[in-house]
Amino acid sequence: MNTDWKIKSRKLPWVCGLKTYNSDPTVYACLQSAHKLFDAIVITDDGSTDKTHDEISRFAGDHPKVKIAYFDVSDWDPIPELSMERDHGGDKAVSSHPRHKSHAKGQIKNWAAVKQHFEESIYFSLEDDVLLYPDIKERIQERIELWDDPMTDCEYFNTVFIINKDHVRLANPDAGMRRRTDYENAGDWTFACFYTAGDIKVGPDPVNPWGACMYPWLQKNQCGKKGQDNSAPFALHMIYFRRSRDGFKLEDGWNRIEKIENLNDEFVDTGIMDEHQLKIDIEINDDASLSVVNRWDG
Repeated sequence: MNTDWKIKSRKLPWVCGLKTYNSDPTVYACLQSAHKLFDAIVITDDGSTDKTHDEISRFAGDHPKVKIAYFDVSDWDPIPELSMERDHGGDKAVSSHPRHKSHAKGQIKNWAAVKQHFEESIYFSLEDDVLLYPDIKERIQERIELWDDPMTDCEYFNTVFIINKDHVRLANPDAGMRRRTDYENAGDWTFACFYTAGDIKVGPDPVNPWGACMYPWLQKNQCGKKGQDNSAPFALHMIYFRRSRDGFKLEDGWNRIEKIENLNDEFVDTGIMDEHQLKIDIEINDDASLSVVNRWDG
């Protein structure tokens, strides 16, 4: 164990990098779940056209002591020579992002914003549709303290694929991922962290350039950490909580859906969804299509 790093790591600020795009149904709830865990939150908005900014402003007004920085990064293309479309996932042909935007470019923008303002910190990547479980700080800290080489080490954290309070989504089979269960993602950019003063940078994935990748490409991270976290989950990933999902039909239909009451899994706690201000619910219809239902208008 790197004893010097163990001591130093407990003194470093934790900075949440929240990248967002048209997330007005979830971003307030996401911030509610995150703000107690982090010392600061840096939000990069890639040109939202809904009420995302209003919801962020509402949260900031309700929580004046929380350190929040907001940046509209919609006009910045960090890799203008790289034009791409979503190249994976069941809805790859109907991405709502313009061609000059992608997950990779959004991640690059967010990481750059955090690094510019917090040169020495632990950077946490967080999606805008995630609810973090309470009481996860020590679990995370214990893993960070174990880094032998903080300049290149990282963590990817397991999250649960949630459709709604009563159902999870089963993942596509992937022999390379070491999942605890088939309704979890075993760790990716949804919730991940590394040291901002280290050598890690963010760029497009060499295989699927729509997605992001840590550079330098290191086997210990890309094969030993990403997709390998089969510990108890750290969060719920509400993957369909978008207004654009109204009418969306799950690939493979009900074969990809499981009732939470049948799981007998103490680590899937959707009760936290009632403790946060989500603006919509998702209902599953008989044909496995989704309906977006307003909880409240605001």
